[in-house]
Amino acid sequence: MGPWHQPGAATVDGATPVQSRPVSVEERTDASERRGGPDGTPSAPSPPTWLVALALVVALAGSVTRFLTTSALWLDEALSVNIATLPLGDIGEALRHDGHPPLYYVLLHLWTGLFGTGDVAVRSLSGVIAVATLPLAWVVGRRAGDATLGWLTVLVLGALPFATRYGTEARMYTLVMALVFAGWLTLQWALEQPSWGRLALVSLVSGALLLTHYWSFYLLGATGLVLVVRWWQAEGEARRTTFRVTAAVVAGGILFLPWLPSFLEQARSTGTPWAEPERPTKVLAQLFSDLGGVDNAERILFAMVLGLLLLLGLFGRSRDASTIELDLRTRPEARIELLVAVLTLAVAVAVGYLANSGFAPRYLAMVAPLVVLGAAWGLHRFTGSFALGVALTAFLATSAFGVIDVITQQRTQMDDLASVVEQRGAAGDVVVYCPDQIGPAGSRALDGDFTQLTYPDLAAPEFVDWVDYADRNAASSPEAFVDAVLEQAEGHTIWLAWSPEYITLETQCAQVQHLLAQARPGNGPAVQADSGVFFENANLHQYPAS
Repeated sequence: MGPWHQPGAATVDGATPVQSRPVSVEERTDASERRGGPDGTPSAPSPPTWLVALALVVALAGSVTRFLTTSALWLDEALSVNIATLPLGDIGEALRHDGHPPLYYVLLHLWTGLFGTGDVAVRSLSGVIAVATLPLAWVVGRRAGDATLGWLTVLVLGALPFATRYGTEARMYTLVMALVFAGWLTLQWALEQPSWGRLALVSLVSGALLLTHYWSFYLLGATGLVLVVRWWQAEGEARRTTFRVTAAVVAGGILFLPWLPSFLEQARSTGTPWAEPERPTKVLAQLFSDLGGVDNAERILFAMVLGLLLLLGLFGRSRDASTIELDLRTRPEARIELLVAVLTLAVAVAVGYLANSGFAPRYLAMVAPLVVLGAAWGLHRFTGSFALGVALTAFLATSAFGVIDVITQQRTQMDDLASVVEQRGAAGDVVVYCPDQIGPAGSRALDGDFTQLTYPDLAAPEFVDWVDYADRNAASSPEAFVDAVLEQAEGHTIWLAWSPEYITLETQCAQVQHLLAQARPGNGPAVQADSGVFFENANLHQYPAS
């Protein structure tokens, strides 16, 4: 989460470093590049006015895009809102059946109490957090290098399609990114001066991360491992400082202890039955492509540009306005952040394979801030205005395609299906969602006096019970389910919204559709078929009463 590039040396401007070992030529060069020459004059020039202006424009545009989307809420968002709007004392019990920690849901509960539960209202919490993260990113970039790096960090984050996507989504991933930036900063402060106040901030951010998303275990574990190596290499006061900071990271777990029983129960019974473990190579590929937005051809170009910037950030050494050399030893100011990101993903993938736990691209929010900082370092290697302008043009152009697609992508088809049922249906009709995972978005979109049921348990559609989900689906009977639906729908039309694409259900929803067509022969044509333009799609069939 934070920089610890020079064991034993304070990095705050103007502080007297406490040296615990000889400083290499490489480190002296790096320090001179960042803080100044031997005469005390700053060697890093002020950022050019055009760069500051461009970063401000991108930050402003990025702030606007964090509130723009044309889509209705999809499964995860609708489910989050349904949980968050429960009485505060019931959220913990609901999350035992969902599989997430509570901090974001408590914040969303308080937010909806003030601003309501409309689509714009519930998503605006993420938007506000995303906008607030931009100045935080400037502070991180400034402290990691200089003012130029600060503006480049803001520029990369402001234009990042991934950040726009989750700034417009009622989920916890923007909060995760904000906390990772804050963690970087608090670690920096504590390593410079391990006062009780600064150590408490490290613990607070660590605990908040654990209470926001469980991938924090991997990030904090990677951070702790690097801190232990730093402690091993350091001596004297630097070693004592590193020990205190490491202890502060671990102490963040105290905030997690009240939630530990729920976490253990979730680990035993919920997991990620909606996804499968991924190979390390696929996770790495998704890191480059999914940060570029939705699945489109342009994000391949974005991945190439991002990969080049990270390569330059890690290995590049500027010689003059037209020359960047590659230093295969890696650059000390960028290596730790990218090392922590790689370790986080490596541990997460390994644990996912061992525990048969699924991976989703949105989990990359845990390392996205470190990647943003690494890409900003890559841009920082271009010391000539023309070369930097070309690099920025390539990054902003490929990012723009992703941002536009994020804004215009329809995340769920359930809003369209609900409109058909409202227009053609009648009071008392039975609406069936197969599987239950399309129920939260469908029920949120559907207005009217309809009976709504979900497969496999005939449950209400507002929630999904992930406890022993795969086992319950395997034990379910489409025949028994259809018999129960027909009994409840006697004399009324049945509307079946269904999709065959969900793991652990395989052919069961198709069987439900087939059995309903047999029970009401001559009925059941597809009113609307699933469409590939939606992230969450489904078919809609109508079965009028005979």
